[in-house]
Amino acid sequence: SQTVPAALIPLLIFSGGIVPLDTLPKAVAWLNTIDPLYYVLRCLYIIEFRSAVYARDFPDDEAALCSTWTQRSHSESDDALVSAFCSTTISGEDIFESEDIDPNHLARYWLYIFAIGVTIRVLSILLLVVINQNGFSFLWKHLKAILCCCCTAYAAKRSAVVSFEEPSSDLCYVEFCDDDENGELSVN
Repeated sequence: SQTVPAALIPLLIFSGGIVPLDTLPKAVAWLNTIDPLYYVLRCLYIIEFRSAVYARDFPDDEAALCSTWTQRSHSESDDALVSAFCSTTISGEDIFESEDIDPNHLARYWLYIFAIGVTIRVLSILLLVVINQNGFSFLWKHLKAILCCCCTAYAAKRSAVVSFEEPSSDLCYVEFCDDDENGELSVN
């Protein structure tokens, strides 16, 4: 556990390779849709198991159980279960069905991986730009300027009426804007 970076642990959990997704709480199970490892794992399944057939060797006790079961009469619903259990081969389609993977979605999975990668790259560049521009105070300054929507309206009102009264608190400028020494409004 000390060799695995902490950022990789959520990727591994939500990929569906280690922890089955149906065992996760529904509140967090949706996170697999933004996990690139989820799509990488599906691509690898499709590449490996498409049109593959693997021979299956039975232990002696399972082989005896299968031969006993096939000799007895049973219902058609049991027939499908027995044929799946007693099959001497495992096909790629069986694996796709058990993992709920559609092999026709390979191109879509690669596109998801590309889109997630580009999104992460753009977000990391934006984060670096914000940090380079004096950290988050740069972002907060521009956010204040946007929130200071009525500063110009207040300035026009203030220049028309000369008064020593404190402006009303319902104006948004009070919390975000101040007058500088030239009488112009500035963002704190």
